[in-house]
Amino acid sequence: MKFFSTLLLFCSIAITTVSAQNNSTKKAPPFTVDKVSPPNHQTGRTNYVLSNSEKDLKNRDFIFCTDSNSTVAYLTINGFTIRLAGGPNPENILAYNGSGYAVTFSITKTSSNTTINDKDDYTGVKVDGILSIYNSKGQVIGKKVTGVEINAVKN
Repeated sequence: MKFFSTLLLFCSIAITTVSAQNNSTKKAPPFTVDKVSPPNHQTGRTNYVLSNSEKDLKNRDFIFCTDSNSTVAYLTINGFTIRLAGGPNPENILAYNGSGYAVTFSITKTSSNTTINDKDDYTGVKVDGILSIYNSKGQVIGKKVTGVEINAVKN
């Protein structure tokens, strides 16, 4: 009986140790960024719509969108839609804050006018960039995104 008790204790310690080692090597992201729909109640027309990939963009699976003044942005984190407010000139700053998150969007590439798909009125300048999302704990997720700037100023 004593042998079985010792064996059981040893096995439980070994399993706990192995389990702890396996969990420490896998780092889960601090939060997830999910699909978001441009809201109907925003102050202006949609301006930026961004997706994880070209395929998501064509399927209208957006993860970030702004209003036509680019002063308000929307994103869904861990299943909750978050409204973010920008500065007085976010077209240049492209930084938003709200609900314990700070978000910056930096454009890395622009190209000529594009249409997302035939069913949409989303036509504008195609943009690629980096969306960086920070939470109040100092954790950050950086995502390469592609999208459309719909109300781009024509030069």
